[in-house]
Amino acid sequence: MSNFETFSLDALARGAMVNIHFEERLFGLIGMVHQITDTLKSAAVPHEVVGGLAVLIYVEEVSPELTVLTKHVDLMIHRSDLERIKEAGARDGFRFEQGAKGDRLIHESDEKAKYAVRLVFSGEMVELAPWAETNS
Repeated sequence: MSNFETFSLDALARGAMVNIHFEERLFGLIGMVHQITDTLKSAAVPHEVVGGLAVLIYVEEVSPELTVLTKHVDLMIHRSDLERIKEAGARDGFRFEQGAKGDRLIHESDEKAKYAVRLVFSGEMVELAPWAETNS
């Protein structure tokens, strides 16, 4: 996977038109997905990317022109794995937060929680409206 800078320079060299804001945000989200999934894979914790980002990934493969950007990464986990996730995350620079915005993991490199990983618990009801109204 290339980084945003490499992608931008390549697009410039080809004379391609690029929505820089969209692509930079997309690279940030995908980068965060790789970070958290690598962390959870190494700890053998089952998880699944869900929500808007999962839809974006599917639509990008089928009809890229219809892609709509999501605000955050939603990750479905089993509540019984939460302590293991907190421990594995802490080893890789993620801190756990529990609050009005739900349970989430925030990487130490993400000062404003721009790419927060929201935890959705398998088999539990989720109120989506408050998540949709936030930017972090």
